[in-house]
Amino acid sequence: MLTAIERDCGWVTPKEYGEFCDAYGYDVTSSPAYPVLRRTRLLRMTTWLAQKYGESPEISREVQHRIRSLENDEQILSWSAY
Repeated sequence: MLTAIERDCGWVTPKEYGEFCDAYGYDVTSSPAYPVLRRTRLLRMTTWLAQKYGESPEISREVQHRIRSLENDEQILSWSAY
């Protein structure tokens, strides 16, 4: 699941993700449950980072960006990795 999210965020290339799926033997994104699991994981990633809000301007901006982008799946491509 996490590797699929990393691909969706642009942290793993499609080629790397394909190699992962080949080695794992299954592509989780083919599951009908994937959209719900994905949104749940993105929310969890956002709330985890929100604990650090105020520690630095970069983190605060990233938290604000993630909260806004939860409504627009395309914006997760611009999430920074933490």
